[in-house]
Amino acid sequence: MILYLIRHGQTDWNAIKRLQGQTDTEMTAKGREQARRNGRVLAELLDDPARFEFVSSPLKRARMTMEIIRGELGLGASDFQLDDRLKEIDYGAWAGFSWEELRLKEPVAVNKRFADPWHQAAPDGESYCALSARALAWFEERTADTIATAHGGILRVLRGAIEGIDPAKIPFLEVPQHKIMVIKDGTVSWL
Repeated sequence: MILYLIRHGQTDWNAIKRLQGQTDTEMTAKGREQARRNGRVLAELLDDPARFEFVSSPLKRARMTMEIIRGELGLGASDFQLDDRLKEIDYGAWAGFSWEELRLKEPVAVNKRFADPWHQAAPDGESYCALSARALAWFEERTADTIATAHGGILRVLRGAIEGIDPAKIPFLEVPQHKIMVIKDGTVSWL
């Protein structure tokens, strides 16, 4: 099985470094171009993209990324599955803030989160440990070659699990929006 996993294109909140979590935000022109780039890369690589399963997070930025990619592949834009388990980590009460704002507003809670980013969640939010559990449940159900659009947190935890990365480091892994993460034969690579 091969999985092409794509982070959604840049959003307004990515550009200004606000925590999005599960807030539905719009992609920027740059984000739409990143999605087109990823679609073109897949179009050049795949002989028969229609044989793949297509699945996306239900959040707007991931759905739009998938629609753009499918368009680049010459496929119907809206013919794909949605799966809630591919949603971004839930930042709860911290959604919409930057880390700088939160350090001023809630320094103790933010320091606690950075001291143990794997287990500590935002107030009314979700930990990376919980995010990993739902992402891995989705991943372990894959039986067919798949193209999926999701979020930075999802790519981080799947990469971390496959590469055996220390959980404390997983929340800080780089996950570019202009590349495709490929999972094949127990390894991770990038296109």
